[in-house]
Amino acid sequence: MSDKTTLVNVQLRGDKGAENYQVEIPKRELTLLDVFEAVSGQEWGCKLFETGEDGKLKAVAGTLVVLNNRMIQPWDVGTTAVQHDDQLRFVPVVAGG
Repeated sequence: MSDKTTLVNVQLRGDKGAENYQVEIPKRELTLLDVFEAVSGQEWGCKLFETGEDGKLKAVAGTLVVLNNRMIQPWDVGTTAVQHDDQLRFVPVVAGG
């Protein structure tokens, strides 16, 4: 990591347990939307997103987005700041569960 990049730890939870990845983004001041764009470009992360009616990336339905133990609402993705070494988790949820 340099002073011009940010490293974000990403965890994907699924039926077979958790998969952990790291994404290095060449930018220091990030929002969660920036991280979504970086993760969506990865082979392991592209299945986590869809494009909303506004043209912006959003997590696919049935996915809970958690940043540092805080659930992030879809409308907060563009304004939520992400820092170096933050933990981002994508957790599948079942309706009514």
